[in-house]
Amino acid sequence: MVPGFSTFAVTGSREIQEQTFEVTDLAVAPSAPLIGERVTVSARVSNTGQAAGTYSATLWIDSEIESTQNVDV
Repeated sequence: MVPGFSTFAVTGSREIQEQTFEVTDLAVAPSAPLIGERVTVSARVSNTGQAAGTYSATLWIDSEIESTQNVDV
């Protein structure tokens, strides 16, 4: 070991593994909220690909992005 240096490894592949996700069980509660009422939005995200990945869940309200959350799956 060389002083001041860290041990690390680099690996690679000639092919990029495709990341695919499936979003199911979308739920909005309450389904018809009143103005100012708190709303809960949930969904199940499954990784259907061969590699681990991060799904970027984006909440759109009136054609604008309200919030984004990254989910490791």
